[in-house]
Formats: sequence, structure tokens, C-alpha cells
Amino acid sequence: MKTKHRKSLTSGITAIAVVPTVILGLIISVYSAFNSYSCSYNEIRHELESISLSIYKFLDDAHPGEFDVSDNSIEKGGSELECFYNTVTAINEQTGIDITLFYGSTRYITTVSHEDGSSLVGTKASEEVIERVLVRGEKYFSDNISVDGIPYFGSYLPLTDSEGKNVGMIFAGRDRSEILNSVLNYGLNSLIIAWIVTSVVLSLSLMFSSKIVSSLAKATEFLGKIASGNTECTPDKELAERPDEIGDIGRSAEKLRTSLRYLISCDPLTGLLNRRSCTIRLNDMHDAAERGTPMVVIIGDIDYFKTFNDRFGHACGDKVLKAVSGIMTRAAGEDAVVSRWGGEEFLLAFGGCGYDEVLDILNRLYEEVRTYNMAFGNDNLSITMTFGIQEHKKGMTTDDVINLADHKLYYGKNHGRDCIVDKIPSEINM
Repeated sequence: MKTKHRKSLTSGITAIAVVPTVILGLIISVYSAFNSYSCSYNEIRHELESISLSIYKFLDDAHPGEFDVSDNSIEKGGSELECFYNTVTAINEQTGIDITLFYGSTRYITTVSHEDGSSLVGTKASEEVIERVLVRGEKYFSDNISVDGIPYFGSYLPLTDSEGKNVGMIFAGRDRSEILNSVLNYGLNSLIIAWIVTSVVLSLSLMFSSKIVSSLAKATEFLGKIASGNTECTPDKELAERPDEIGDIGRSAEKLRTSLRYLISCDPLTGLLNRRSCTIRLNDMHDAAERGTPMVVIIGDIDYFKTFNDRFGHACGDKVLKAVSGIMTRAAGEDAVVSRWGGEEFLLAFGGCGYDEVLDILNRLYEEVRTYNMAFGNDNLSITMTFGIQEHKKGMTTDDVINLADHKLYYGKNHGRDCIVDKIPSEINM
């Protein structure tokens, strides 16, 4: 059976946040460039057409009598129009706009030059311009007019004589490459801004998603421990304090842990840890012991427990087990592991306490059990127990420690009961 490829939640969240931002940034950049070009087109067209019309009027104002515009017509006079040339040259220097006065299709006065710097005076307009302006008499504007092989934004205005005949043209234009560079720079700036915004969104998304994934990982780890039977674990503080749905998961898991503790971790009769959960705690304690933390294990068994059941019934036996469990829990303290190991057998484990300290605790526990009188019906019953104790030593496994304590217990059971066995005579074969 094929397993599906595991997908990263971090990459998923980041993609959801970043991809639309990148797409939006690209759309904004393209739109900005297009809008910039469109605005530039309209502004330059208006500018160039206004310049053409102004020059048309200038010709009449500067040379009265030489040009007749009374009926929107113009006739070429004999002047070289030196004043006109000086004026258009000044306009060119101040604005960068090239101006040409055509007589017929020939450039008569112009600010446009060849690449070598020589003037284009005497050269002719393109066939398309001649057709549209001189032949048809139309105003003509284009964003890609070729002037001596150089593309221009250009406006042409026809000049007509008193009879309505097209006798020339006025041209005003800008180098197209300069305009496109301006539009490109504007679009590039928009693109840079879009990518800066995208980078910020990406950083925030990664930060946000990593926190979510980290909290979910902690929730998963916590639930995994519960699923493995470790109901003594606690949720991470950060997870438990989150005020959102992920925090709700952590808090619900904690309630689940508490509820399951008595179902899967504790003995239902005594409330002590059962053998399975105790083993988990012992393994953790053993890992610490291998790093140098003291570990001592005690196994105790109620003497003649079968007698309680046989003479007084199982209710009596249950009461004995509960009584012994309470005594052990009080004597061992909160830091010890106390469990019902099986039947009438109990296991106590101490991590962080030295052997002598634990042995003192065991002696007090032993005496408390011996002096305890349990009322059952009209009878006062006494209880005794046999104990085996074993200290962890470097290299021992958890089972090694338990088995050695168990051997000592059964040595005591076979040698009179009601005792603590911390050592077995060397001559006894274990």
C-alpha cells in the first residue's frame, strides 16, 4: 500500500499567504507600468499637439503679412524665418522637444539631427506621414514615428494656404526611448516595492506559521505520550496558555489525560499506578540513573494475603490492599513512584534519593504496616509485609534492578516473611 507524501503545514500556510501577494504584486507592477505608459502617452500627446498649435499661431504672430491665417490657411513667404528657428531651438533646449517645419514634405527648419550631428534639413517625411498629413490633411499623432531611423512620439499638424491646399507641416516630437526608460523606471520601482511587501509578508507568514506548527507539534507530542500510556505527562506551558483553538486542543488533551489516567494508568481498586504505567516511569527514571542520578527500587508483598480472602472474603482482601496502598503512598512521598505491581505485590521506586535514605523510608514504612490494625466486622486484623530493595548500578537495565529486588523479596518470603531484605548471603545462588 502506497503512503501519501507528507506535506508541510509551514509551506502550506506560507504559500497561502505569499502566492496571492506575489501575484497581486506582479499584477500591480504590470498595471502600474501599463498605466504609466498610458498616462505618459496622453500627457505627451497633449503636450506635443499643444506645441504644434502654439507654433502654428507663432508663425502668424511673428511674421504678419508673410503668413495668411485668416481662413485657417498659411502661405510660405520668402523669409528664412530666423526668429522662428531661434524660438524652436530655445524650446528644444528647455524641454527636449524636437520641432520641425516642413515645406511640402521637406524639412525646412528642424532641431532634429543625424547621428553625426548634422541637421536633417532638406530630408523628407515618411510616406505614411505624407499620405495622412499632406494628402489627407489630417492631424496625426503616433507613439512610434521613425525619424531618421529613431522612433519618436510625434505630432504633425498640416499647414494649408489660402486656397486650402496643404503646403507644409509642423512636427513636434520626443525621443521614444527616453519616455520608455521613464516608464520602465516607474514600473521597476513599483516592482521593487511589491517585492519588499512580499518579503515582509513572507517573513511574517514564516514567523506565524512556525509558531503554529511548533504548538501543533507540542500538542501532537503530548497526545502521543498519552496514547503510549504515559498519563503522568503534562502539556507544554506555552501550548496550555495559547488563547486560541490550538490552546483549546492542549487544554482538552489535558482533560483527556486526567480522565484516562484512572482508566489506563491506575489500578481501579487502590488508585496506584498500574504495572504498565509504572514501567514507563521506571524507564524514565533509569535514563536519569544512567546519567548519575540515584535510583532505588523496592518490591513488597503482603504476607499470607490469601488467608484474608479465604477467611473473611474478597471484601476484606480489598480493604487490606487499600490500607497498604495508603500507608505506602504517605510514607513514600510525592516524588516516589508507587504502584500495584500485581495481586498483593507493590513496587516503589525512588529517583534522586540515596540508598541509605530510601532504606530509612522503607524501615518506617515497614513498622507502620506492622503496627497497623484494621477493623473488619468484629475482628481487628494485623498485616505484615516482606520487602526486597535494590539500588541501580551503572550498566544495569530496568529489568535488572527489578529482578534483583524481586529475588530479595522471595528470599525473604522463603525465610520467614515479615522482613526487609537488602542483602542476600553470598553463599545463596541467585
